[in-house]
Order: sequence, then structure tokens, then C-alpha cells
Amino acid sequence: MMRGMCHGYSCFGKGDIIINGELYCKDCAEKIFGHSKNPAWEKGTDMKFKVRDKVRVIADHNRLRDISIIDYDMTGMVGEVIGVYENYYDVKIEKGLTWALYEQDIELIPSAEAQSTNGLETFSGGATRTSLDGKLSYVKGLSPVVLRRYLQYLAKHRKQPDGSMREFDNWKQGIPIDRYFDGLGRHFVALWLLLDGFEHQDDPGQDNLEDILCAILFNAMGILHEQLKREGDKNENNPARSDV
Repeated sequence: MMRGMCHGYSCFGKGDIIINGELYCKDCAEKIFGHSKNPAWEKGTDMKFKVRDKVRVIADHNRLRDISIIDYDMTGMVGEVIGVYENYYDVKIEKGLTWALYEQDIELIPSAEAQSTNGLETFSGGATRTSLDGKLSYVKGLSPVVLRRYLQYLAKHRKQPDGSMREFDNWKQGIPIDRYFDGLGRHFVALWLLLDGFEHQDDPGQDNLEDILCAILFNAMGILHEQLKREGDKNENNPARSDV
């Protein structure tokens, strides 16, 4: 059952007496502070957290037992501070119960961080969206400056010997893997020579470190593209059966 604090002392009586919407201690008949229905009431002055702060419980099982929370494992749960007192806080946990917790038992969740429960994120303004758990993050995994430099490299090499301009996606029409591999080997050696302080005359058209790296990226991407196409063709010819 829910337990609280009576007048700031450590009675920790069972809070199962409710009078006019307030929770009272069964053992000492004193009002259990922090269970007022008014979520804006604050008493503490120099406390670390404030009312409506989103917090996460960091107290472990042993610590929860020390503060008489025995039958409810809330470690890692998210809640909201609804009362601030001289040495503790009332925290409404995500399942709707309110508990008296100390500063050492909770940590602040930045306002920009979403509260995630059962695969659903709830943002500070109340909006909800399925969580990012298990999803790819292209923004975190890729570098925009590298992508821009790579596209600049492709633009530089669009002009063909006959003067015509090939499309940016011309390479997707199909280039043999061994041709990509030949270019990859040449550009790798050019990079090696350059980093060791030598010239790289046998790699025409790549006049600086960035161009060489982009050339390596182009050929590596081409090999991976062709390999993934092969895997895709295999899957199409041998589709997985859901009834197996």
C-alpha cells in the first residue's frame, strides 16, 4: 500500500484513511503530508526540484526498502513532482500513485526529453508519438557535412569525355563489383601514399585528400549497393513464408 510521511517524521503509517480527499495515517491519525489534491502547493524553499518537474526514480530496491517502500518496485519509473517540502518531495509515479521521495532518490528529466511508456512518448506539451526505440536514426548516424562534400565530389565528376552530363544516380544503373573494387584499391593506395607524404600520380583526377576519401566512399558504396541488390533479388525469388 501507499505510504507517506506524517508531519515530516518517520512514522510511515499505512495511508488508508481518506478524509475530505486528504490522506491520513492509520497509525497516528496525522495527515500524511504531500498527498494534497492541489498539485501546485510548495513548501520547500531551497530544494533541488520544483513542482511539475519530470523526474526518474534512481533509488534501488534496498534504498526503497529503507524508506518503507517495500511492495512496489519503482526503480527507473518516471513521475512528476507535485509537492516540495523541507526535506522530501511528493512524486506522482506513472501508474498514478504518489510517493514521498528524497532528493537522492530521483533525478531530473530535461524538459526536452520525452517520457516513454510502453513504446509511447509523451512530450512536455502533452503530444504523444510512438517511441524511437529500435528505430534507425539517420540524423545521429550520418554527418551532413560529409554528405554535402560527397555530393560536391559527384557534381565535380558528372561531366563525361563527350561533354555530356550524367545524372547523379547514373551509377545505380549497374557497375560490376570488380570494377568498383579496382577503383577502391587504387584510391586506397593513393590515400596511403598521401598520408605517408608521397605523391599519388597513378590516381588521376583526385587532387586532394577530400577527393580521395570521396572516391573511396563512392566505390565502397557502389559495392554495397550491388551486394544489397543481389540480396534483394534472392529474397524476391525466394520470399519468406509467414505460415512456416
